Amino acid sequence: MINPHRVAELLSNLISEKLSLYDHATVNHTRDEEVAEHFYGQVESILESTHYSFQTKDTIDFNDNSNTKQFEDEEAEEEEEEEEEEEINNDDERFDETFMEYIERFRKYLESGGTKQQKLDKIDQYTYEKFEKARSRSEFLFIHDIHLKKWALQKAREINDNTFKASDSWIFHFKRRHALCSRKVTKLIT
Repeated sequence: MINPHRVAELLSNLISEKLSLYDHATVNHTRDEEVAEHFYGQVESILESTHYSFQTKDTIDFNDNSNTKQFEDEEAEEEEEEEEEEEINNDDERFDETFMEYIERFRKYLESGGTKQQKLDKIDQYTYEKFEKARSRSEFLFIHDIHLKKWALQKAREINDNTFKASDSWIFHFKRRHALCSRKVTKLIT
């Protein structure tokens, strides 16, 4: 038989070891009491049942411990470097062959619905909006990498980008850009 006092002691030790909390204040909050009551209800349910199992699912969620500030700083530095390079490469000759090639390329971009980067930005934005909607409080669905790929490919077809592949690398960078991480959700079935 399960000893609930031993389980509570082990849980307390795990929390102390694995979670570094900055505020160890002893002030009771109503939310803390609600969570404690919920845990008590779960333990009571396990003790009263003759059989129980755990059901575990993985999902993608917002990363609360992200280094988004660091990524934003790195991106800002890269943009500054690109701007400096553009200034260095500017020639005084305005209407030379290179400029005319740029005009031709620009016309092609307009005909095809934008540059490759603009299309990637549209795909990225659409996929993130779909993710936010699915994870919103009203729906709170489990999201996996396959869902991100499906949404990205759907938008790519919509904007006629036949070269886009929602690769594992693209998914990795998408999750990193938007500070998303995989979470394991365990459900107790009694």
